[in-house]
Amino acid sequence: MDSLFFWLICLAAGMPVLAGSVLMELSMKKRWGRAYRKINCILPVLVYAALWLRFGCSMETVKGIVLMLLLLYAANSDLASHEVDDFLPVMIAVAAMIGVTVEQIPVMAAHGLLVLSVQLLILWLRPRGYGGADIKITAACAVAVGLYKGLFVICAGLSAALVHTLLRERKDWRTKAIPCIPYFAASAMLAYLL
Repeated sequence: MDSLFFWLICLAAGMPVLAGSVLMELSMKKRWGRAYRKINCILPVLVYAALWLRFGCSMETVKGIVLMLLLLYAANSDLASHEVDDFLPVMIAVAAMIGVTVEQIPVMAAHGLLVLSVQLLILWLRPRGYGGADIKITAACAVAVGLYKGLFVICAGLSAALVHTLLRERKDWRTKAIPCIPYFAASAMLAYLL
């Protein structure tokens, strides 16, 4: 009987995630004229399952679901138009505040500022290396996951973008604009789950 109750709770909690991902897919289809990837409906359910297994029924799971949906939208926006709306980093930073105390907020903001300073240093050393949306999204992710995991997001995201670009775009990879936010989003969710 307990096993049946557990699966009913999982189903009841997973249905809004599936509905949200389908609605987000329809919104992206309306905004950009086409649905970008069918994985947009499957990935949130898989990440929800990983969050449920990692954190159980807690505010960390809710925070992870909200972050995942925001990062998925940002990744699709970057893939479709190489632009990300300015409200997304703010929403990611606000979503990071789910389930935290007031005393933790200055520390979280300091983590975001430190990762932002690392990003600005990279931009100063290599102008036109990547865009402002990449910097804002990774700084907001650092607010959500912390300083060390925020630095992991930068390193893993840039490494994955470089490897994928070198394997896929062998000829003109130096001159072509590369959407980095999908790689940052994947590494941010991996960092959140660790």
